[in-house]
Amino acid sequence: MNSFESAKRNFGGPNDDRGVEVGPIRMDVGPSVHYDDDELVVKLSKYDMQRLFDPVVKEVIALVKSQVKAAEKKKKRIDVSLHNWESFFNQAATNNL
Repeated sequence: MNSFESAKRNFGGPNDDRGVEVGPIRMDVGPSVHYDDDELVVKLSKYDMQRLFDPVVKEVIALVKSQVKAAEKKKKRIDVSLHNWESFFNQAATNNL
């Protein structure tokens, strides 16, 4: 699973066109475009990787929005310390997450 953790860390988001190969994983399956039984790797396209992240990113954005609204109601200040948070948020909103 180290290769999958590495693939997740290195995935660059919607603009990342690279697919990944995760393995070695021994599976008893027939011929497949998603599994290479010689190399023992599962092949994930950019689309596959994006589908793994979309629900999580959507949930994080919803949580942050609710925290911002709650803070605004209490007239509290929010300090954002994430690097490029605004551009990330805008990009996610543009992609309808």
